[in-house]
Amino acid sequence: MSAKDMRKRNRTMAMIRHEYGSFGLGSRLEIPNPELEMLLFTKYRLFTVYPSTGVLAIVYCLEKFPSAKITIAGFDFLRNQLGHYWEKTLKTGTVHDTRMETRWIRNLTDNSRLEIL
Repeated sequence: MSAKDMRKRNRTMAMIRHEYGSFGLGSRLEIPNPELEMLLFTKYRLFTVYPSTGVLAIVYCLEKFPSAKITIAGFDFLRNQLGHYWEKTLKTGTVHDTRMETRWIRNLTDNSRLEIL
């Protein structure tokens, strides 16, 4: 992630924290650890400004259990569905680069680091 992208992300996170705080929800807001995102870019070579929480969870598991094969489920975009499994309608867009995330996940699967249920 470039310094410019990191500044953009930090501004966005500050705005989100402010908005959640104005509704009394600041204590409920959880923003993924930026170190996971940096690993995503530097070690795992996935360059996206807004990675999904699922991809960040994969990075966490890969780092926490480096010799284990990680099994995942619930990544609907791997089946060409845009949205979440619990939604009754499909989204028309997302801030996540699902095509890039799909290629990244498939690469990890091809290299035997991931298994998809």
